[in-house]
Amino acid sequence: MAVIGVLAIGLAGCSGGSTSSPPSAIAVRTGTETPVQAAYSWFKDIDTKNRAASLAAFVPRSRGSGDWNGGDTSMWPTFKNVKCKYIGSSPSNASTECTFDETVFPGEQNDTFWNIGFHHEANGQWLINGYGSG
Repeated sequence: MAVIGVLAIGLAGCSGGSTSSPPSAIAVRTGTETPVQAAYSWFKDIDTKNRAASLAAFVPRSRGSGDWNGGDTSMWPTFKNVKCKYIGSSPSNASTECTFDETVFPGEQNDTFWNIGFHHEANGQWLINGYGSG
C-alpha cells in the first residue's frame, strides 16, 4: 500500500508482539499507553477496520494521512506478524519502527516496515504525527 503520510517530527517504533494482543483503543483515549502500545493498537484498529479509532490515533492535522482509499475500510490492508520497537524518544516525541507482513490489493505497494512518529499530548496520549517506510 502506498504510504501517503510523510514521517513527521519524531518517528516512533514498537516492540514485540502481534496485532492480536495490543491494548484496547480505549487505553489510547485515556493516555495510559506507551508509544509502542499505541502503535499496536493502531495496527489492530486497521485490521478490524475501525476507521474512527484508527483516525483518533493521529494528531488532528495528520488524520488525513491515515484515511486510506477515501475512508473505504474494505480496501484497507491487513497486517500480520507485527513487531515494534523504540528507536528514540524525548519528553514530547517518540519514534518506533514496526515490521510486518502486509496483505494488500493487487496493484498496491507492499511495505514491510513503517517508522511511526508520535507526539505526546497534554492529556497524556501518544498520537501519531507521521509514518512511512522511507
